[in-house]
Amino acid sequence: DVVPGVRPALLYARLQAVSQKFRRYNRVRRRRQGRKHFPCASLLTPNLMEAEHLTGIAIDGIAPAREAARCIVEKGCRAALVKGGHLDGDVAVDVLFADGELREYSSRRVVSVNTHGTGCTLSSAVASFLALGLPLAEAVGCAKNYLHSALVAGANVAVGGGHGPVNHLFNPNKLKTI
Repeated sequence: DVVPGVRPALLYARLQAVSQKFRRYNRVRRRRQGRKHFPCASLLTPNLMEAEHLTGIAIDGIAPAREAARCIVEKGCRAALVKGGHLDGDVAVDVLFADGELREYSSRRVVSVNTHGTGCTLSSAVASFLALGLPLAEAVGCAKNYLHSALVAGANVAVGGGHGPVNHLFNPNKLKTI
């Protein structure tokens, strides 16, 4: 405890490196992470591949994503948000398991090559809304809306070659001042 009686929120977002080169190293590291860090985490935010590695559950739809979110919480963290952006379909569904309750957050899929950093954006937005004092379920909903708006605003923006970033500056006038 940093402050007696207060447990700070700890979001655990980056679970594995994307590079193939680090795949073997990450298997060992993930086992250690689960034992050491997950009990400290307020929220774990794995993408589908990370959730599959953590749970051993093949996630090819919403039902297995729900099961994986429950399984991750059983490993010791307080809540899990399984990000479903890589599932097939016209709707992107993320699954939150917290306080014994499942919640789903859906948004229309945005067709764009500017999707780099969506998972980190979602996790950072959740952390930001939690810092503003929102309860977890509401913070996740606001973060999902923020990400969807940023994807829509950046869908047709040309940024270099390949996958570009989402448009974080889609409407700076709506940012809340502290």
